[in-house]
Amino acid sequence: EHAISVSAAGRAALEDFVARGGALLGLHTACICFDDWPGWGDVLGARWRWGQSFHPPPQQLRVHVEDAAHPICAGITDFEVEDEMFHDLEATTALHPLLSARMTADVAPQPMLWAREYGAGRVVYDALGHTASSLQQPTHRRLLQQAALWLLAPTGTTSP
Repeated sequence: EHAISVSAAGRAALEDFVARGGALLGLHTACICFDDWPGWGDVLGARWRWGQSFHPPPQQLRVHVEDAAHPICAGITDFEVEDEMFHDLEATTALHPLLSARMTADVAPQPMLWAREYGAGRVVYDALGHTASSLQQPTHRRLLQQAALWLLAPTGTTSP
């Protein structure tokens, strides 16, 4: 465990912020934060589960667009990026992956990016981004820009 923690007051403030209409963009290691707060997975949508979740070393991944109709994926097609890939996160809610990847054909695809509403707010989690080169990859960079725009759009709308 990495012993990253947030106080009870901080937890309440974060949950309240998002639930009242705030936006939360979780990047790569967000799923592994706040080990001692089971509710973090409820906000983010999933979390790292010690003894279950894992990742192989970074390698070339083929990322598949699962929902091309979602505004975050507008104009995005499958792409390749060098990154690490988290496996077997503990989903705390039904996830609708916008992107997925798989290490080999015989392994189940893993969600790499999802977007969801939490109360009156919005949450996006992007499992990519282990290295600067991943964040600089043009398609990944565009996805992050579109995710930020979706997060800031009023809830109930599909685009800013």
